[in-house]
Amino acid sequence: MALLIDCLPDFCNELRLLSLESGNPEIAEQIGSLQLVDRCRCSDEFCGTFYTAPKPNGA
Repeated sequence: MALLIDCLPDFCNELRLLSLESGNPEIAEQIGSLQLVDRCRCSDEFCGTFYTAPKPNGA
């Protein structure tokens, strides 16, 4: 599995900055270690959902 930061570095940097600015340094610290597990397979053109944990069952 790839690290999210390797696949989407700009997104991760922005997310880290926003987490720090909103007073969540513990979340900001974890962003660099998130694994990209899968992407949504719904086939909607506009969907950009991805998973950093196994996809949950159900909706």
